[in-house]
Amino acid sequence: MDEIYLRVMAPVIPGSVDAILKILDERLSRGCKRAHLLLSTPGGSVAHGISLANYLRSIPLEIYTYNFGTVDSIGVPVYCSGIRRFCFSQSRFMIHGVGLALTEKQPIDSQFLAQKSRELEVDTLNVASLISNATRMSTDEVLAAMERQTILDAKGAVNCGLAHEILDLRIPVGAAMYAIFSNCSVAEYGTE
Repeated sequence: MDEIYLRVMAPVIPGSVDAILKILDERLSRGCKRAHLLLSTPGGSVAHGISLANYLRSIPLEIYTYNFGTVDSIGVPVYCSGIRRFCFSQSRFMIHGVGLALTEKQPIDSQFLAQKSRELEVDTLNVASLISNATRMSTDEVLAAMERQTILDAKGAVNCGLAHEILDLRIPVGAAMYAIFSNCSVAEYGTE
């Protein structure tokens, strides 16, 4: 088959990213030309999200992305990797700053804080750049949106160029379909 549909209802974490990459790599090796990536994600790991977004933009597949629920946090740059980006009329996007989670027993000194501060700065700029490059927003506008913790509905997403179009997707009967769930398990439907 020339195209696949991949439904991802999971956080952006190592297990879900690995599952996405495995499916895309396998289908690409079998001659797939287009992947429809249907996303509903609360976000997750910034490092894994940036890596996934960059990979999706670099492979020789036409990637179409769809927000069919909510695409939040690092899910937004992943969504931005689509050459065509769609959302359902009930979709929501959330753009916010990059944070840092510390463990209870994390030793903290001035060197650690300086390093983490620089990591946050670089990650914030990388996320803003991925979003800005795909939309009509400048990097400064994206950084301001991140600082405000901006929530966009479907119309707002189209207005700023995050989404190209609002539509109700109809997946063809018998299409090659995969699903990745919140526990990172994978299901396969309608494939040969």
